[in-house]
Amino acid sequence: MAPTAVPTGPFRPLARLAAVLSWPAPSGAYRRLVDPLARGVDVRAEVVSVTPETTRAATVTLRPGAGWQPHRPGQWVSVGVDIDGVRHHRCYSITSLPDGRRPADRGLLTITVQQVPDGIVSNHLVQRIRPGDVVHLDGPEGDFTLDPDPAPTTGADHPPTAPGRPLLFITGGSGITPVIGMLRALDAGADTAPDATLDDVVVVHHAPTDRESLFTDELDALARRHRGLRVVHVRTGAGAPPPEMELNAGRLDDLCPDWRDREAWTCGPRPMVEAVESLWSGPDHPTTRALHVERFTPSIPDGLPEVEGTLTFRAAGVSVPSDGTRTVLDAAEDAGLSPLAGCRMGVCRRCVVPLHSGTVVDRRDGRIECEPGAHVQICVTAAVGDVEIEI
Repeated sequence: MAPTAVPTGPFRPLARLAAVLSWPAPSGAYRRLVDPLARGVDVRAEVVSVTPETTRAATVTLRPGAGWQPHRPGQWVSVGVDIDGVRHHRCYSITSLPDGRRPADRGLLTITVQQVPDGIVSNHLVQRIRPGDVVHLDGPEGDFTLDPDPAPTTGADHPPTAPGRPLLFITGGSGITPVIGMLRALDAGADTAPDATLDDVVVVHHAPTDRESLFTDELDALARRHRGLRVVHVRTGAGAPPPEMELNAGRLDDLCPDWRDREAWTCGPRPMVEAVESLWSGPDHPTTRALHVERFTPSIPDGLPEVEGTLTFRAAGVSVPSDGTRTVLDAAEDAGLSPLAGCRMGVCRRCVVPLHSGTVVDRRDGRIECEPGAHVQICVTAAVGDVEIEI
């Protein structure tokens, strides 16, 4: 149990009395029995409502408790839920306005969750969570925003942007969630960025079908309200991401002829994001405008080593078989452990732990790490052979 800070001065006797009367637990633990959202080690939030968006997606409205900090449109929050006695953390983009600009939303936070196959947390949030339930929040985090300060992924030498700069959003599936937060903020006139407006914006959104497309009606309503906003709906068909999501210059020329002159944000399935990146960085189609990228899953190259062995979590005293194909984080959670982790995008770095012995491989780029004591990201690394890690 972590030590409790005791005030000095005239309040010290009262603090000592409270500590004695509340033994064996700190007084804050009892306060949370009365108010589950009271300030503590983490931020808690009460589920206010769960609103279906599609057959497999829902918007979860939360009321954060003490300690929650305002977010910037486009950022994400790590949500922790307790399922069968194990706390699982996943990150979701925040879709509400930064500070509840609309009176009805004051003090509330929304995330829109789309179910994924075998998704422990996404299925729980969409199907089973109920108003009154309490979840745990960590964040907000992320630089996939309209702010001019964070460095873009590519096009770093782009010229300074002028007021009312032309914007382009290329999204697919649930990749629209951080973008809808930005668009809502621009529509509401929130101070998201001093030179960003809806005067010259193009949104190209990919979805399998009309029924599975998120925020279609809202996007169209925004476009009707703002003449400078153009929304292009691309339907790719059901199943795995088809070739239509692997954009090329010719197709993007048809969808947005002046794409080379726009600062861009892209988020969605890996084939689409990688195709967009190649357009901004490839020698055949150069553009000097910036590209900002958000990944929901890491890019995994072919040909990585897959060696069977035993993965040992030293602090927990647990060992599990490993074949080199699953991340250390996945293996830990399947073993009933709940290490602190982020969004599995390899960017948050909150799941960095020391490697005690053995070899791990970064599933994004194939980089090998075998130095004892080296810190590794368990959300994107897999064990190769016998590995001991400090969890």
